[in-house]
Amino acid sequence: MEQLNLITNFLRIKDKNITITDEYDMGTHLELHGHLDYTAPKCPKCKGQMAKYDYQKTSKIPYLETAGYPLLIRLRKRRFKCKDCGKMAVAETPLVKKNHQISVAVNQKIAQLLIENQAMQHIAHRLSISTSSVMRKLNEFKFETDWNILPEVMSWESNSLGIDCLSCLQEGENELHRSRFRLPKCHRHSRRKNPSNHPKPLSTLS
Repeated sequence: MEQLNLITNFLRIKDKNITITDEYDMGTHLELHGHLDYTAPKCPKCKGQMAKYDYQKTSKIPYLETAGYPLLIRLRKRRFKCKDCGKMAVAETPLVKKNHQISVAVNQKIAQLLIENQAMQHIAHRLSISTSSVMRKLNEFKFETDWNILPEVMSWESNSLGIDCLSCLQEGENELHRSRFRLPKCHRHSRRKNPSNHPKPLSTLS
């Protein structure tokens, strides 16, 4: 039991209500088996006293890899039943959010790797989770852009805008609002076709 307590301390599992009972080396990954249990709380519905009922179905919680092996925690959570209204409740832990299967530590690692511009498939393979889990974490990100403030110095690339000079920005402002997808070409600096540069027809040479 002392060795199992050292494992929880090493993995930084600070919830004292989690008791690790067994550890297994599955060859491809490591597994920790345990249960979550504590004193029955008050009923969230009627504020009556709840009592211990039974254990929920074992939850499979992916955790950060240990010694180069993926780690899976199989945790059984205690269920409580209210004596007055009969409402059921499940024990909660900071190890994993309510109604979630991925630990908070793994979610934080996903966010870190996404910021480092890692590929989603690479993150999923590294943390032994599905690609959809990584996509759900990516969708939680919120990118806000403040268009009210512009930098003091702006760089314009005329070729990418489809214009020949920056002086045409002022002239084509009205037309830009109408089209919004194409800037007017510069009429003053545009190349004019010179008929004299084209070869004359053979009939005119005689």
